[in-house]
Amino acid sequence: MIALRGQLQSGSTLLVVRSDSPGRSDSQIADDVARVLEWTAPLPGSISARVDNGCVTLEGTVSFRYQKKAAERAVARLTGIRAVESRVLVATSEAAEDVRKAIKSAICRRLDQPVIDIV
Repeated sequence: MIALRGQLQSGSTLLVVRSDSPGRSDSQIADDVARVLEWTAPLPGSISARVDNGCVTLEGTVSFRYQKKAAERAVARLTGIRAVESRVLVATSEAAEDVRKAIKSAICRRLDQPVIDIV
């Protein structure tokens, strides 16, 4: 398998994968893509996929970059894939706010006094 990587537009990644296996229908590939996205542990259910002539387009939003990369890698390994275009966005600002709130909550639980503000 040969994989070529490149950037399309802001936030988009294109992986071109040459497959030496016989052709598979788009519906077979779509079923496999849905299954592998469901089975890949760190992925939320917010990633969807379209398949056209063996080319897969991933769309959605994840909290962390590693989740985006995990989806790309999982799909690129499937048999019959010609290319993977990832339009998955990483919502880091929301994730950062969630982490800040979790840290503040943890500190508040450990202290006897209320915490006014944590930056």
